Amino acid sequence: MTAGRRAQPESLTKNKESRVFSAERCGKRSRGRALFEADFYQPNARLQMFVTAEGASIRWPSGDVAALSATGPDKFVDRHYWTPVDIIRGDDSRVLALDYDGRRGERQPTSQ
Repeated sequence: MTAGRRAQPESLTKNKESRVFSAERCGKRSRGRALFEADFYQPNARLQMFVTAEGASIRWPSGDVAALSATGPDKFVDRHYWTPVDIIRGDDSRVLALDYDGRRGERQPTSQ
């Protein structure tokens, strides 16, 4: 029983600090596009991750936008499909790729 409250995954409710990762800690360094391969949910999809004051989101090629819930630094859950999303960084902290449900999309230049 939830006593009138909506149930949420434990990882999203226990760590209060994780609630600020999407907007305050990601910032401009996490924005960008990632190109996925033909075996992805939408073949050869280019997903765009962006951050607003409300938090991080992903824009799909169809134009759909999925809000992301932060579960830790560079770790999120797609709130439409409850799918893990991870930002992969290099040793210099630059974004290299986006992992969506275990499938890697390589970072694309923003001019594309």
